[in-house]
Amino acid sequence: MKNLMKNLWQDEAGIVISTELVFVASIAGIGMIVGLSAARDGVTSELADVAASVSSYNQGYIVDSINGHGASLAASSYNDQLDFCNLAPAPNVDNACLVRVDGTGALESAAAPVPSNP
Repeated sequence: MKNLMKNLWQDEAGIVISTELVFVASIAGIGMIVGLSAARDGVTSELADVAASVSSYNQGYIVDSINGHGASLAASSYNDQLDFCNLAPAPNVDNACLVRVDGTGALESAAAPVPSNP
């Protein structure tokens, strides 16, 4: 019994390793959560930029009339109208037409403006 207690007291193979593993796993888990939330914010920001660029496409066109020797073509035109979110955004809608909400799902009081690329 004396030798067993001495061996258990001097044994460092089990508890130290498991404590270290729990510590490293906790730090890795917290790091992954922070990294994934940063990646989520980056992807959302890039998709908002893509949405803003797609909504700024102007699909209007004008074809002047063409008169030739034996034929003619009348003029034609199409004027592209503004999208619904480009007219007059609501107080909680930013430049990219995104509605900002907090973690509980409630609307934020003041939307942070998203810079638009020229």
